[in-house]
Amino acid sequence: MSVSFRLTALEVATTVAAVGLGGFLTRIYFDARDTWWKRAEWAMDKGTSADDLEQKVGLATMSKLLDSRLATGKDAELLGTAMRAIADDALEHAFEELERQADLQDRALDTAAGLPHHGQDDQDRDDEPVADDEPVVGDEPAAADEPVEDEQEGRR
Repeated sequence: MSVSFRLTALEVATTVAAVGLGGFLTRIYFDARDTWWKRAEWAMDKGTSADDLEQKVGLATMSKLLDSRLATGKDAELLGTAMRAIADDALEHAFEELERQADLQDRALDTAAGLPHHGQDDQDRDDEPVADDEPVVGDEPAAADEPVEDEQEGRR
């Protein structure tokens, strides 16, 4: 008993269409994934910007991209890691700025109270301007009853 296969034109056309449609849908999917990655790269670039607003936009975009059905588990893991690193860096810079602002306030309060500043930046005080009413070391006037000595000739 021999089995012969006869394919009708309709069966052939259906098979070719199914293969073609599968290829077409695969192409659409991979194009969409490529676009997703371009957006992810853009968002990571913005997220690492020095500009606060750009950084916020980048992080918000990354968050939205995580919700996309195009993001695989590995994509989400990678993007999540990038978001945490960017957020940690932003927090570190924010704390540094808060410390700087607090130091400036301390200096302003010390200056207003006529107190010398005793902070971690004492080594930088040589570069700071001296207030008009603050004596400069080495500029003390001689007492009225002391003779003034000429430094160059050692004369009185």
